[in-house]
Amino acid sequence: MTEAELKKREAALLEREKRVAEQEKALEEQGISIKKKNWPICMPIMHHDIAGDIPEKSRRVVREAYMCWWVSGTHVHTSMDTKAQKSGSRAHTIRFGLCV
Repeated sequence: MTEAELKKREAALLEREKRVAEQEKALEEQGISIKKKNWPICMPIMHHDIAGDIPEKSRRVVREAYMCWWVSGTHVHTSMDTKAQKSGSRAHTIRFGLCV
Protein backbone atom coordinates (compact mmCIF):
# COMPACT_ATOMS: atom_id res chain seq x y z
CA MET A 1 0.00 0.00 0.00
CA THR A 2 1.42 3.34 -1.00
CA GLU A 3 1.69 6.48 1.11
CA ALA A 4 -0.99 8.20 -0.99
CA GLU A 5 -3.44 5.33 -0.47
CA LEU A 6 -2.83 5.39 3.27
CA LYS A 7 -3.46 9.14 3.42
CA LYS A 8 -6.65 8.71 1.39
CA ARG A 9 -7.90 5.98 3.74
CA GLU A 10 -6.99 8.03 6.79
CA ALA A 11 -8.90 11.03 5.42
CA ALA A 12 -11.95 8.82 4.77
CA LEU A 13 -11.74 7.42 8.29
CA LEU A 14 -11.50 10.88 9.83
CA GLU A 15 -14.54 11.98 7.82
CA ARG A 16 -16.49 8.95 9.05
CA GLU A 17 -15.49 9.65 12.66
CA LYS A 18 -16.65 13.24 12.24
CA ARG A 19 -20.05 12.09 10.88
CA VAL A 20 -20.51 9.63 13.76
CA ALA A 21 -19.64 12.33 16.31
CA GLU A 22 -22.20 14.66 14.68
CA GLN A 23 -24.87 11.94 14.76
CA GLU A 24 -24.15 11.19 18.43
CA LYS A 25 -24.37 14.90 19.27
CA ALA A 26 -27.70 15.20 17.41
CA LEU A 27 -29.09 12.22 19.32
CA GLU A 28 -27.98 13.68 22.65
CA GLU A 29 -29.66 16.99 21.75
CA GLN A 30 -32.90 15.07 21.17
CA GLY A 31 -32.63 13.55 24.64
CA ILE A 32 -31.45 10.14 23.52
CA SER A 33 -28.54 9.08 25.70
CA ILE A 34 -25.67 7.13 24.25
CA LYS A 35 -23.99 4.90 26.76
CA LYS A 36 -20.22 4.86 26.93
CA LYS A 37 -18.57 1.97 25.09
CA ASN A 38 -16.86 -0.26 27.63
CA TRP A 39 -16.44 -3.72 26.11
CA PRO A 40 -14.07 -5.37 25.39
CA ILE A 41 -11.67 -3.65 27.75
CA CYS A 42 -8.75 -3.80 25.31
CA MET A 43 -10.64 -1.94 22.55
CA PRO A 44 -14.13 -0.76 23.54
CA ILE A 45 -16.57 -1.09 20.65
CA MET A 46 -19.89 -1.50 22.45
CA HIS A 47 -21.69 -0.87 25.72
CA HIS A 48 -21.99 -3.86 28.07
CA ASP A 49 -23.64 -3.60 31.49
CA ILE A 50 -25.80 -6.52 32.56
CA ALA A 51 -26.47 -5.07 36.03
CA GLY A 52 -27.53 -1.69 34.66
CA ASP A 53 -29.37 -2.66 31.47
CA ILE A 54 -31.16 -5.91 32.32
CA PRO A 55 -34.19 -6.07 34.66
CA GLU A 56 -33.32 -7.80 37.94
CA LYS A 57 -35.59 -10.80 37.37
CA SER A 58 -33.79 -11.60 34.07
CA ARG A 59 -30.19 -10.96 35.14
CA ARG A 60 -29.44 -14.51 36.23
CA VAL A 61 -30.47 -15.96 32.87
CA VAL A 62 -28.56 -13.29 30.96
CA ARG A 63 -25.42 -13.80 33.07
CA GLU A 64 -25.61 -17.57 32.56
CA ALA A 65 -26.02 -17.13 28.81
CA TYR A 66 -23.10 -14.71 28.78
CA MET A 67 -20.91 -17.15 30.70
CA CYS A 68 -21.91 -19.98 28.32
CA TRP A 69 -20.90 -17.77 25.40
CA TRP A 70 -17.51 -17.09 27.02
CA VAL A 71 -16.92 -20.76 27.85
CA SER A 72 -17.81 -21.89 24.32
CA GLY A 73 -15.62 -19.17 22.80
CA THR A 74 -12.72 -20.17 25.05
CA HIS A 75 -13.25 -23.81 24.12
CA VAL A 76 -13.22 -23.05 20.40
CA HIS A 77 -10.13 -20.87 20.77
CA THR A 78 -8.32 -23.53 22.84
CA SER A 79 -9.33 -26.22 20.39
CA MET A 80 -8.06 -24.22 17.42
CA ASP A 81 -4.85 -23.37 19.26
CA THR A 82 -4.25 -27.05 20.05
CA LYS A 83 -4.83 -28.04 16.42
CA ALA A 84 -2.54 -25.27 15.22
CA GLN A 85 0.21 -26.34 17.61
CA LYS A 86 -0.04 -29.92 16.38
CA SER A 87 0.21 -28.80 12.78
CA GLY A 88 2.90 -26.22 13.56
CA SER A 89 0.76 -23.31 12.33
CA ARG A 90 -0.79 -20.47 14.32
CA ALA A 91 -2.65 -18.89 11.39
CA HIS A 92 -6.05 -20.25 12.51
CA THR A 93 -5.59 -18.94 16.04
CA ILE A 94 -4.61 -15.50 14.83
CA ARG A 95 -7.61 -15.30 12.49
CA PHE A 96 -9.99 -16.47 15.23
CA GLY A 97 -8.54 -13.99 17.71
CA LEU A 98 -9.16 -11.15 15.30
CA CYS A 99 -12.78 -12.22 14.81
CA VAL A 100 -13.55 -12.24 18.53
